[in-house]
Amino acid sequence: MAKRKNVDDFLIDFSKEESGGGGRIRIPEGTYRVKVIKTAIVKASKSDNSGLQLKLKLLSGPKRARGKVLTETLWATTKAFSRFRTLLEAIDA
Repeated sequence: MAKRKNVDDFLIDFSKEESGGGGRIRIPEGTYRVKVIKTAIVKASKSDNSGLQLKLKLLSGPKRARGKVLTETLWATTKAFSRFRTLLEAIDA
């Protein structure tokens, strides 16, 4: 008779994960200082949507993350406008 699976058999502890698919680093939720080091207008390959791609260098945060460059794409669609608002509100002038 096969052993019945328990939900605990499927739990994964991601607390020590440093990178995920595509080599991305995982940074704990929080507020960090970043520097925008590059911007570009991009087009989605499968749709006609345009977006703004940002390269952000982490200036603060966990030691293992400082100095890392993150790429973030903000798509110019009504569903994604809230992400633009969040970015604009986060800018420290």
